[in-house]
Amino acid sequence: MKTVKTVLILVLSFALVTAVAQNTAVVEARFLWMTTETPVVILLFLTSVGGFVLGLLVSLLIQRNGAGNSGRHGGGKKAGKR
Repeated sequence: MKTVKTVLILVLSFALVTAVAQNTAVVEARFLWMTTETPVVILLFLTSVGGFVLGLLVSLLIQRNGAGNSGRHGGGKKAGKR
């Protein structure tokens, strides 16, 4: 299983690097009231980092609340006890 994860990470990383390297044109990016012209490379990088950070924060939030333990390890309340 460890090898499968490693291969998947390498394939996804290669795909991301390839997509970033092939998109070097300058585009107009808008966010709320801000507008800027930026290379697609930077826009893709910022989007990727933002998605990674968001996924990490959601994962940490789920672990902190204990919601991740209820399925596999039999967490939660037991029937019949009050």
